[in-house]
Amino acid sequence: DTTEAFEWLTEHCAEYGFIMRYPEDKTAVTGHSFEPWHFRYIGDSEQAQFIMKNGMCLEEYRDYLTSRIETLKKNIEDENSKKIGTYNK
Repeated sequence: DTTEAFEWLTEHCAEYGFIMRYPEDKTAVTGHSFEPWHFRYIGDSEQAQFIMKNGMCLEEYRDYLTSRIETLKKNIEDENSKKIGTYNK
């Protein structure tokens, strides 16, 4: 983690769909010690860039997506119940 190559990779990995899998400041979240050589291919550069830009680890991103899905489900249920309510009047 002290090399120019590491610095470049950390700065540009997301452009190619990769994230650092076990960041140094996320050991409490990942339950895994820092591994500067361990990058994970996410496959989608937009998602990888979002993760890296927001300082997330994979577990935090998973929790973020789960939360977003639950919010969307609730919004859909609320909208559907409003529509059903108007049809019953």
